[in-house]
Amino acid sequence: MKEKNDMQNLDYIDLKKSLVELSKRYGEPCRGTTDFKGANFMTPQIAGYIKHGKDVAEISYGSGIFSNWIVGVTFNTDKLENACCSSFDDVREALEQMS
Repeated sequence: MKEKNDMQNLDYIDLKKSLVELSKRYGEPCRGTTDFKGANFMTPQIAGYIKHGKDVAEISYGSGIFSNWIVGVTFNTDKLENACCSSFDDVREALEQMS
C-alpha cells in the first residue's frame, strides 16, 4: 500500500496498513512480548510489533483528543524513548532509534 503523508485523513483500516508497512522498514515483524505492561488507554489498538536486534517496538493507535488519530511507539527498553505521534514523520523519527 502506498503510504499517504497525512494519517489524519485515513480510516482505521488504511491507518493500520500504513503503519504496518512503515514499521517493516525499521525491523522484522514479530509477535507481541510480555515486556510490554498492560494496554495503553490512549492507543489501545495494536498495529503490530517489530524487532531490531534485542529491541522490540509496539506500534499502537487510537482516537486523538485534538486530532483524528494518535499513534504510540512503545519500546521494550528504557534506552529508547517512547513516543506519542500524530504524523508518519513522527512515527519514522521514533522508529529510527532502533537503527
